[in-house]
Amino acid sequence: MAPTLLWNFTVGGSVFTPAIENNVVYAGSGSDIYALNASDGSQLWKNSIGQFNSGPVVVDDVVYVGGFDYVLALNAKTGAELWENQVYGYGTYDSAPVVAGSAVYVAAQVGGISALNAKTGKTLWSYSPEYQNYLGTFSSPVVVNGMVYFGASRGVYALEADSGSLLWNNTIGYFVASPIVADGVIYIGSLGANFYALNASNGNELWNYSASASISSTPDVANGIVYVSSQDGNLYALNATNGDKLWNYTVVPSTYAGYSLSPIVAGNTVYTGSGNGEVYAFDAVSGSKLWNYTVGNASLSGPIIDNSVLFIGSADGNVYVLRVSTASSPSAKSFNALLIVIVGVFAALIVATVIALIFKKDRKSSLSTLATSKFA
Repeated sequence: MAPTLLWNFTVGGSVFTPAIENNVVYAGSGSDIYALNASDGSQLWKNSIGQFNSGPVVVDDVVYVGGFDYVLALNAKTGAELWENQVYGYGTYDSAPVVAGSAVYVAAQVGGISALNAKTGKTLWSYSPEYQNYLGTFSSPVVVNGMVYFGASRGVYALEADSGSLLWNNTIGYFVASPIVADGVIYIGSLGANFYALNASNGNELWNYSASASISSTPDVANGIVYVSSQDGNLYALNATNGDKLWNYTVVPSTYAGYSLSPIVAGNTVYTGSGNGEVYAFDAVSGSKLWNYTVGNASLSGPIIDNSVLFIGSADGNVYVLRVSTASSPSAKSFNALLIVIVGVFAALIVATVIALIFKKDRKSSLSTLATSKFA
């Protein structure tokens, strides 16, 4: 089913990936961040916070965002500033903050990874990885089971979340993409066009898949399949266990192939933006295209899904909100479920027929016995 445009809102410049919480959309561009009613797009508040370079993150009524040389926390209901921390005093925060427990974890392009007190903004610890060829830390960290994972110019790192102590570092390539962790495995793409699966405990490589261009998008994993976009313009679906390619689809013409946007899975559907202004939906199992929708210009943010509503930012300065169906064409799993129902219905009919025949036979036998006894 094709999507329906519910509303769009103009924020100005290219829109970073928005966030949503409690039916409020938080989105911004340049120096302005907005809070919008998710139902109709009406503006709730606006705060001109200065240049910022990442999408916002909202947790427990607090908006966290990374700026040119600072990290900022705002009251989600009013937009009022709660705290600001210039962790290093330099270095842009190009990746979205991550909140886990009572700490917010941020990555500075020049500087490294820091943990801040989520309520006060006070720096708890900082870790600076080695840099190579002037590439710093662009990757948003991921916090799982007391460990912080991120990519940098000298590989993938794991730190102890409470102290920032280095646990391991696998120097397998250059990384600006953010990882995802699922079932004890780290999935992350590199600027060297390789996509890796690493053991989350020790960083050992489990498998890798070679695309034809750099990978700077965050993957998504669902039902044993990992989805990732590459700057070669393709969305790939890989077997999460061994890295075998299941399918791929070219979502942008080659002239726009510099864009590598993060896909997202909801239900049986995988969604992604593109460099040519199209939002795509694919069957997550087969890779068949379900629909595409034009949002005006190149999508520079990954989509997010909330209750069958898709939110995405565009380079034309708008946030677009689409009503979508998160169900795709029937998968093998759903077909098997349907088959079980059909077999169950037939079995019930057969049982009912047998019972009816037995009842009819017993009734006829009873009537015969009654007649015999009556005329004996």
